[in-house]
Amino acid sequence: MSDTPRILLTGATGTIGQALVELFSKKQAFVGIQFRKNREGAQELLDLAQSNGGDGILLEADLLDSAQIESMVEEFVQSAGGIDSLINNAGGNADKLLYFIEPDEWENTIALNLDSVYAVTKKALPAMVEQRSGSIINVSSISALKGLPGQTSYAAAKAGLHGFSRALAREVGRFNIRVNVVCPGAIESPSIEELTDERRKWLEDAACLQRIGTPEEVAHLIDFLASEQSSFITGQIIAVDGGVV
Repeated sequence: MSDTPRILLTGATGTIGQALVELFSKKQAFVGIQFRKNREGAQELLDLAQSNGGDGILLEADLLDSAQIESMVEEFVQSAGGIDSLINNAGGNADKLLYFIEPDEWENTIALNLDSVYAVTKKALPAMVEQRSGSIINVSSISALKGLPGQTSYAAAKAGLHGFSRALAREVGRFNIRVNVVCPGAIESPSIEELTDERRKWLEDAACLQRIGTPEEVAHLIDFLASEQSSFITGQIIAVDGGVV
């Protein structure tokens, strides 16, 4: 790893992404801030990173477009001079029972949560192989571990991400590249804030710690997995859920 950590982060303007940018910038990292539409939010994150002593680059890209993915990764590697960590954090789901899911909705969920990870990782790998080091962290969900109603497409995509990550860890370990998965549970976010009190209480009761997690608690684990402190950890799937699973 270089003296200045070089980190490519997808889904940077999301709740966990924001916490990661703030955390990495305090370590003077150079962060590739990927966003799709929210340029204003991405610029605010870059300003925050620079005010904290870090730096970075804005990377506007639709992760469902392979050409835009290629340009994004190339721009980051050229600007940073390499890549130490890739954090595949982008994703999303609109809950719907399988009975009501249309084929295009199913395909879009798989594309956003799994196909995009394949495309970004495949493009980023050559730089890591060349430097003989790297850490890839894929952000999943406890939905893939536990199974939640209304999330068949999302759970299928994230479970696929687990298999992808474990197999990739086997393939690239000889190049000193590590691959791990982080599975957040219920984490404070705008979507959690919109829940009814009854639904929020249900989520809290499901956890051993009887509360909702914070983005920072997920970010600290990802930071650990991106660092040399986790140099003998690969092929792992780790839940950050307060004890739901």
